[in-house]
Amino acid sequence: MTGPLPGGTPLAIGSLPHVNAAEALDVILDRMQGSPHWPQLPRRSFLEQMEHQFSACIPGVVIDEVSRRLVVEVHAEGFHSALEHFYEQVLLVEAGGAPDHFKVTEAYAPGFFAFEERLAGKSRPPVVKGQCTGPFTLGLRLMTTDDRAILFDDNLADVVYKAVANHARWQARRLARLGERVIVSVDEPVLASFGSTAMITVTREQVVSGLSESVEAIHAEGALASAHCCGNTDWLLLVDAGMDVLFFDAYGFADKMAIYAPAIRTLLERGGMLGWGIVPTSEAVRSESVESLMQRLIRAQDDLAASGLDRPLLRERTLITPSCGTGPQPMDDALRVYDLTAGMAARWMRDA
Repeated sequence: MTGPLPGGTPLAIGSLPHVNAAEALDVILDRMQGSPHWPQLPRRSFLEQMEHQFSACIPGVVIDEVSRRLVVEVHAEGFHSALEHFYEQVLLVEAGGAPDHFKVTEAYAPGFFAFEERLAGKSRPPVVKGQCTGPFTLGLRLMTTDDRAILFDDNLADVVYKAVANHARWQARRLARLGERVIVSVDEPVLASFGSTAMITVTREQVVSGLSESVEAIHAEGALASAHCCGNTDWLLLVDAGMDVLFFDAYGFADKMAIYAPAIRTLLERGGMLGWGIVPTSEAVRSESVESLMQRLIRAQDDLAASGLDRPLLRERTLITPSCGTGPQPMDDALRVYDLTAGMAARWMRDA
């Protein structure tokens, strides 16, 4: 890690309700000029749903045109040769080769390429952000033709870790051309179910090891590694995996964070940061203001400081974010989320 970002930096999670990448970028670059991200557009195509968007490099993935979903054909004739080629590409990257096999294409992420085009040749923002679906969310949502999650397939569990890690590495390398600092987020909403029946066979060691592969790949490109979970989870898992930034839903779950005060102390003392998702991505955003959300954030940090954390350090290592992506929201609500995030960040830095 190359050091923390400035306190109060605004960042967003990734998705917007637009179907046009240029229009989504107008919103991002207007509100977050110094720390923009590329837009994910799940309403544009089912290929931009999070269980699909970063799956193309996984061996055996095909589009089921009838059901409009992706499946992994583990029994197809060419599956084992595709698996062998996948690992050849992994070894090539480990030997210093380019991670281009793990790229995303314009069909799956036009917002990424529109972002590159818009920023190319311009003054480099202090921070640029990328994001991808994490290995556990991808691994539990992407199914084989046997209707089994790929995370529970012996051949594919390791594949999904390496696919996500090397894709994150590809993003970090491409984004480094555009900004002074790069942060790549691994989005893991499914980790809110860790310990439940949905993940009953997934061990703590498996989560830490799987996420650590992504962290190491991102760090190898000189970028910051972050993770987002929009529900409550065991945040120690993400700290132990080596994440530099934790993005969490501070609007809905700030009161749960005191349980993880020792883990948060470890994160902050090694130079990490908390992305306080204090701007709600729900109808609640309609009745909130910069002032009301600022008061809510200060109370939440006071409560966490009461658990023994250093209050000035908490403030210094605060990033201002929405609680989740805005992709599912009505357009007016999504725009308000970005306006409030930018307004809070400006207030936070002004009052520092």
